[in-house]
Amino acid sequence: MAEFQKNKGWQNILYSKLTLTVLAIFVIIFSYNMVGIVKHSIETTKEKNLAEQKITDLKAEQDKLNAEIDSLKTDTGVEENIRDKFHLAKPGEGLVVIVSPKDEPAPLRQNFWQFLKNIFSKKTP
Repeated sequence: MAEFQKNKGWQNILYSKLTLTVLAIFVIIFSYNMVGIVKHSIETTKEKNLAEQKITDLKAEQDKLNAEIDSLKTDTGVEENIRDKFHLAKPGEGLVVIVSPKDEPAPLRQNFWQFLKNIFSKKTP
């Protein structure tokens, strides 16, 4: 019986309201911190994906620039670049300049009252 009373003493301490309250507070704090960690993890994943996309874009741009550099190492590449930048032609070639037609001025916007006045005014052809 003394053994039973001894074990019951520890049970009284473990199952007391104070102990259960302290444990509940620890669980609440732990849960709150876990929510913060999950939010941080989601943000980190998004930033990682953005960084990986940026790396992919930069590698593509690097490949494009390397191809352009390689083309500039050849005579045809240099000639093409000069023609593009300075609009030059070889001797015997001509340049075609396309000029777009001048835009007609937009009709003046009329307010509502001028619109009504024009509808009901007598116009003689």
